Amino acid sequence: MSELLSRIGRLQHARRYKIIASIVVTLLVVGVIGALWVAANSADAEAGRAARMSETPTGIIAQGPIGAVSGAYDTLLAQLTTGEGIATVSIGGAFVLAGLIGVIWLGLSLTYVAALAVGWAVAWPLMVLDGTRDFGLMLFGAVPLVLALLTLLSLARILLSAPTPTFAIAKNVLSEAVRMKISLVFIVILLLLLAVTPTVLTEDQALRYRVQQWLTYGLGLPFGVLALLTVFFSTASVAFEQRDKIIWQTMTKPVRPHEYLVGKWMGVMTLNLILLTVSASGVFLFTEYLRYQPAENERAYMVDLQGNPTRTGSDYLPSDDRRILENQVLAARVGVEPILYELSDESLDFYLDVAIATDDDLDNPDRPRVRQEMRAGHLENINAIVERRLESLRQQADYFEAGEAGIEAQRDKIESKVREDVAIAARSVSPGTFRVFFFDLRDQWARFERLYERGITMIEDEVQRRVKAGELDEDNSAQMQNAFLDAQLTLQREGRLPEMPQLTLRYTVDAGTNDPTAIYDLFFAINGEPYPPNPGPIEAQGLRRVGLGVATSFDFPIRLLDRPKDELDGVLELQIASPTINPRTITFAEGNIEVFYDAGGYQLNFLRTIAIMWIKLGFIAAVGIALASFLSFPVAALVTLAVLFAAEGADYLTESLQSYISKDAKGNIYWWRIPIRLISFVVAWMFETYGSLKPAEGIADGKLMQWSTLARAALWIGLWSVGMLAVGWAAFRRKELAIYSGH
Repeated sequence: MSELLSRIGRLQHARRYKIIASIVVTLLVVGVIGALWVAANSADAEAGRAARMSETPTGIIAQGPIGAVSGAYDTLLAQLTTGEGIATVSIGGAFVLAGLIGVIWLGLSLTYVAALAVGWAVAWPLMVLDGTRDFGLMLFGAVPLVLALLTLLSLARILLSAPTPTFAIAKNVLSEAVRMKISLVFIVILLLLLAVTPTVLTEDQALRYRVQQWLTYGLGLPFGVLALLTVFFSTASVAFEQRDKIIWQTMTKPVRPHEYLVGKWMGVMTLNLILLTVSASGVFLFTEYLRYQPAENERAYMVDLQGNPTRTGSDYLPSDDRRILENQVLAARVGVEPILYELSDESLDFYLDVAIATDDDLDNPDRPRVRQEMRAGHLENINAIVERRLESLRQQADYFEAGEAGIEAQRDKIESKVREDVAIAARSVSPGTFRVFFFDLRDQWARFERLYERGITMIEDEVQRRVKAGELDEDNSAQMQNAFLDAQLTLQREGRLPEMPQLTLRYTVDAGTNDPTAIYDLFFAINGEPYPPNPGPIEAQGLRRVGLGVATSFDFPIRLLDRPKDELDGVLELQIASPTINPRTITFAEGNIEVFYDAGGYQLNFLRTIAIMWIKLGFIAAVGIALASFLSFPVAALVTLAVLFAAEGADYLTESLQSYISKDAKGNIYWWRIPIRLISFVVAWMFETYGSLKPAEGIADGKLMQWSTLARAALWIGLWSVGMLAVGWAAFRRKELAIYSGH
């Protein structure tokens, strides 16, 4: 046996074997993708895929690894029927091919094949038995993750082989990571989490909820584990070398202090990049697998329960579950909040634009003068309310005894409360009334207008073609109106009409204590049109029944931004009416009413999300390395852990400071709260950028992580990281390492 293993080892390291294996693997990957594309576009591919997906796998073959591969096969077939899916499979195939060739040239190909075969052979019977199915699935997923991790570690060591002290120290950090128990434990936990998380998703949930849960936990939990790994490993790597006197050998090479610290940071960041790559790849691949599973009221991807295709241009609409998944979850959307009437130049200019467009007397006014008049009028209304409340206080005996000075002392507090009440009123709708919200979508309309006009032109050209062919009577207005709609459907069905983007209104209604059993009726109108246009009597148009405290949404076409007056194109006027049957006033808190528009696919958004996570881990690594340069491991780890929690909670801390006041209602000062507020304010300010970044939450909600946000995070968090490493350098260069380590 030892002789056989030795021969296999020599074979996989032979140059001729590597060349032949690379050619075979390349042809195999290209051939498989080509064969899959042909199979996906065959006449009966969709029907066969729908039939297989509607069957429950039974038997030892269907429930084992072969069954899992069969499920992946059906997923790839579904992907290759869409343009986006073809790009994803092609790029994914290129990465797989690069990884396989890397394994071959590392001399590990036959070793990995054997490890994969043994691991899956052990997982197979466990996957079939009900009692051990979850454990078998975990093992089935963990084996390729471990092999991918080992491959990336080997490649990283090669890339860090440059003959410089910094790269040598970084390379040694990677070796430490697989030797040191404290890091090995977290790596094992990370891989187990990735393998076990998919098993907790239940198929009785809507597909969109499963995908959201997977994105939230699949990214959030690994980031938490990596953050803790970074805390303990970065501090241990530096502190233990000083404690065990290993640093004597390093610093006498000689290695300068900044080379040592930067090398340590680079090594920790390389390890984080490897683990993030493995984690993100697993999350992305399983997200794609879930995406092409049947949604609610589907037999297969884009096939309804009756077997009808529901793709764009077909006669059948996709299910609500599929529509929300594609448009609101697996998307990259930007949210626009309403422009409220405030004293900022932005809001005043917006309302001035609306006034100019609707009032001919305001054509080309003196904008600074009108803006100042609007601001003065708003302040006058605020002051009038304040004076009325002060006059009411003068009528009360308690304040009468305090005198006029005591009453006037309340002015600032009353004015602050009035401004708060006015802001709340602008977001509230009482029973029997309505409220109008304006959204500035003019920039987005300008982007989509050209596409919209091209589609309208194509429809009108088709209508005119039918008129010239004698199929339509141009003088019959009803016939022409129906012809426009028919031409639109025909062009959509033939795939000739450009697909128009949809906008999404997302809102959360609050009322009182948000009784979970209460249902409120609301009527919506978008730019004067009741929406959604529910079937039934006129009074039901635009009706939505909603629960309290629950995010609700609906899509509407971008054509509604096309207004009769060109100056208002892109201005969304949303009217929300609350009928008298609603028992309470409803309120839309800040961030609870937004219009979303699509700004790209979720794949690049996913990549930016992972980059944000890596940048945040870089700051934690810098803190740990800097503190460990002059503190013992327990103290450095504890302080770094405190910094991590403070940074992650900075956003929540900022919100909490608004209600944590130093005075009571009578003006008495809580002196002990002042230092707490001061410290909290400093912490919130220091970690404002870090704390505002919630990448896992954003990707699960389909929100765009903009390149500008990524650049801002890289700049500010990078500066803080450099600052922390500078602190470590200042402490490290003054230290007598022999005395410190030896005594």
